[in-house]
Amino acid sequence: MPTAILHLADVHFGAAAGGLPPTVAATLHRERLAALQAALATAVDRRAAAVLVAGDLFEARLAVREHIAALAAAFGRSGLPTVIVPGNHDPAGPGSYYRTYPWPENVTVVADERWTPVALPGVTVQAIGWGGGAVTDSPLPGLRLTRDSQPQVLLLHADLDPPGGRSPYRPVARAALAATGAAYAALGHIHTPLAAGAVAYPGSLTPLGFGEAGQHGALWVELAAGRARVEPLPVAPRRFHTVEVACAESWDADEIAAAVRAALPPTAAADLVRLRLVGAIPAGDCDEAALRRLAWFMEVRDETVPALDLDALIAEHPTGLLARFVAAMRARIAAEVEGASAEVSTAAQAVQDPDADPEPAPPSVAGLALRYGVQVLTGRRLQPW
Repeated sequence: MPTAILHLADVHFGAAAGGLPPTVAATLHRERLAALQAALATAVDRRAAAVLVAGDLFEARLAVREHIAALAAAFGRSGLPTVIVPGNHDPAGPGSYYRTYPWPENVTVVADERWTPVALPGVTVQAIGWGGGAVTDSPLPGLRLTRDSQPQVLLLHADLDPPGGRSPYRPVARAALAATGAAYAALGHIHTPLAAGAVAYPGSLTPLGFGEAGQHGALWVELAAGRARVEPLPVAPRRFHTVEVACAESWDADEIAAAVRAALPPTAAADLVRLRLVGAIPAGDCDEAALRRLAWFMEVRDETVPALDLDALIAEHPTGLLARFVAAMRARIAAEVEGASAEVSTAAQAVQDPDADPEPAPPSVAGLALRYGVQVLTGRRLQPW
């Protein structure tokens, strides 16, 4: 039978909420603990042999004793053998909660920066802690795994294959991890989930901000015959999304809202969205309050510029370069519209089904040229159509 483990990391319990409103931040804080409890409950239900926590369980600068008590209680209630190593955000320096808090009996904290074997039913864990500050050397040279009747797993907070092989966050190479002969390397530090064979990051348990898009949670790992099968275990109740909507000059508030609704993910009612509005719109046509109601939480970044009143600009200098350019482009647009109308009329005669929808007209090349040309001639930053 395979040996199953729950691999999680980067909970960052107690971390700041990155400029979110206090009520939103408080909800995310509670949900971070709930996500940990949900992952542990799944591990109990699926009879995991062990729980491995690969660092940054809490935010040392901000965590208080009540935070640690809640974490310890969650692990204690699971009853599962649990091995925790500190990371660079919760280092086990003097006075650390890893050294001073009475963790439950089923929890083993490997705080020291040396490989420490932890023998558990069905798996042997080789773990190494983090004492504080930068760790610029790989811990893999000199590591020798002894022959064991059960699979061996490495547990560490580290930076996998950093550029040039250098990093202040304990650089390790994929090839060096494989050379140890471990059945699996349970890593922490990188917040984006990554599973590549026997080496994996679960990513942050719940996303910490708009820079952490996508699904988040833990990893369910099954070890058998020296191989690891890794399965994502999504437990984060919400996701962060960044959405950009390019507004057309003629849009009113309702049309802007309709475009935003079309661009939002289907889970927006439960998620956090950063909305970037770009383009040019008439002054006052962006109803930010209405847009914010389209998601559980929405941050609106209105980067639009006021729509240009071309006729007013031309009236200021009727014989200038801008006036001549606009007149030329408007003539081109009129010609394009006339030609497109003739094509639509011809196509309509060939349509056999009177209820068929006509093909949408392609964007006007002259219209695009007019917009970008006017932006250049008036010294504006180029905005999309």
